[in-house]
Amino acid sequence: MKLKKTYKILLGIGIGVLVISGIVIFLNYYLQSEIKSAIENQLSESQIGYEAVNVSILDRSSSISKPKLQLDNIFMEADELEVKNLSYTDYFLSGKIVIGAVVINDPNVAIYKKDTLPETKEKKAKPNLSKDVVIKNIHIKGGNLRVFENDSVQNKIYMSLNEFDLYEVQISDRTLKAFLPFEYERMEISSDSIFYAMNENHHLAIKNLEIKDEDIILKDLQIIPNFSKAEFDRRISVEKDRFELHIETVEISALNWDFEQDSIRLESPFMQINQADLKVYRNKLLPDDTSIKPLYSRMIREMGVKIKFDSIKLKNSRIVYEEKTDALRPPGELNFSEVHVGLNNITNIGMNSPDFPETKIKISALLMGKSPLSINWKFDVRDLQDDFTISGEMEGISADEMNSFLRPTMNIEVEGRIQSLFYNFRGDNNQASGDMQMQYRDFKVEILKKDGSKKNNFLSDLANIIIRNNDNKEKLERKDIQAERDKTKSFWNYMWLFIRNGALKSFL
Repeated sequence: MKLKKTYKILLGIGIGVLVISGIVIFLNYYLQSEIKSAIENQLSESQIGYEAVNVSILDRSSSISKPKLQLDNIFMEADELEVKNLSYTDYFLSGKIVIGAVVINDPNVAIYKKDTLPETKEKKAKPNLSKDVVIKNIHIKGGNLRVFENDSVQNKIYMSLNEFDLYEVQISDRTLKAFLPFEYERMEISSDSIFYAMNENHHLAIKNLEIKDEDIILKDLQIIPNFSKAEFDRRISVEKDRFELHIETVEISALNWDFEQDSIRLESPFMQINQADLKVYRNKLLPDDTSIKPLYSRMIREMGVKIKFDSIKLKNSRIVYEEKTDALRPPGELNFSEVHVGLNNITNIGMNSPDFPETKIKISALLMGKSPLSINWKFDVRDLQDDFTISGEMEGISADEMNSFLRPTMNIEVEGRIQSLFYNFRGDNNQASGDMQMQYRDFKVEILKKDGSKKNNFLSDLANIIIRNNDNKEKLERKDIQAERDKTKSFWNYMWLFIRNGALKSFL
């Protein structure tokens, strides 16, 4: 009897194991079929490829080996895609797919401009997804992202990823029809290499990018010329700036971004740029670029991107401007060190609002490493006449500091010292007017011969007869100074014109 009872128990256990195993096998097969069906049928307009799908009901996970995806103009392939902590309860009771984590290993993502893709005879509809998907975390390990401008093999954008996380991701038939085919609560990114081909002459490189809780830190950002100065000059047909830029860090707080119709929208309450080093070179021997140069208010107003940056700080930076005016001599140089800039209300959002803010810019720096200068500048982005006010001052400008730029660019040398200069102007897109005070001492001009090596005595004597030197303690004030804007040149040329005109009135 005992043997018979033991046999029944063992038989019951065996039957139970077989039933449970059958259920597990059935559920594995069923879920595997469902996942394959979702991949192959629900995203019916996408091109899906993979080597194998594996499902484990016991640990609620599945994996897809060598997945490949084409979704509109986006192409992706990876070594493996793992799905972890799949919720069976949500799936069977509500039909919603709830996933704890999706891990993608070493993906290669390529994005092509839509107008460069081959044309198809039939216009495909947007993908359909019958079951909503919620993913608690999407984690990408390694891999890279490339954006291609055209059919060439050259990348427009390249990003090498270390870690990439999206949290609380929701995918539905509604989101798949939007520009971004999913919604998420927050993003974290760590990248150790970013490349962007700005144009044929320059590219941008970022050594490290970190995004966490909408805060962004860029480290070692550079704009790098593709060619030497000589080669750059040979490749351009009109005057154009050659840039070299290096920035230690850029910190952007609480960046919020979205898509507004066909434009991207960027908002941040604070951005800080630390230790920027900018070098600008221009060859004035080339023909002028006669295209119209808009003022900054118009540039912001008509940007293709909607922006709202409440405060931007540039700290402890340096600017060097080189201008070549003689083929046989080195370029003239102006440099500004210890540059600090505060920009407030850089925005083109809500321009119809009655309380739309005025843009304010404050700049301080040392000219040629010695002479303090400051600028206060205001404008209203909405103003179609591009009205602005600008005021500032400079102190203690010596002849040596001026000659490093005047000698190679204007073929003159000066002696003496401009002890102080104050200006206040109001202008628009056509003309500016204002007043200026300048104090100088023992100021003399030497006009050089064409080779720049000797003084032209006659012209120099004539200039110094005309120049009026005043008592050191007196400040000369000149009002009603006018400047006409050359719209083929930049705002900084415009500013130079009214300071130059004011200086000429003071000297004469």
